[in-house]
Amino acid sequence: MFEEEFVRLVDRFDKRPKDVDFTERDTATKFLLPLIRALGWNIYDIREVREEISAAGVAGSVDCVLYLEDAPVIVWEFKSLSTRIYDTGRKAVFHQVMKSKIRGLQVAKALSAKYFVMSNFIETVIWDVKNDKIVAVGYFSSEDLDTRYKKYRRMMWQYLSKENVTP
Repeated sequence: MFEEEFVRLVDRFDKRPKDVDFTERDTATKFLLPLIRALGWNIYDIREVREEISAAGVAGSVDCVLYLEDAPVIVWEFKSLSTRIYDTGRKAVFHQVMKSKIRGLQVAKALSAKYFVMSNFIETVIWDVKNDKIVAVGYFSSEDLDTRYKKYRRMMWQYLSKENVTP
């Protein structure tokens, strides 16, 4: 099911209107929340998927937290399709992304989550919160296009599927 749904999301992405600037919220509702659902999470169950979550001692909130057995396991920070996660050429964007990364990692640590994820659907970076390091980076690449981003799909499933995550 995940592979088919992921390909459908990529097809939706390919057919999106190119003259429309997708906001962070547009990206979340059209691509990222459906992706989380395809990864086996029940986005309609408030005990499993919560949005706009903050943590004591951390200013601000993160976009989404996934819970397993009432324990927060994955903290997500959503970005718009046009926001490059590591675009150092545009300082304002880079500054915004770095602020989100710092806040997201702080919230993930405060919640004792396993992973912190930053994604704009095109690019996804996954941090191991406990060890404070990047464990995976996935993106749409021309080399992976023929297989409908098989490497990216596998990375997402391995680290973020409800089936594979442990509290």
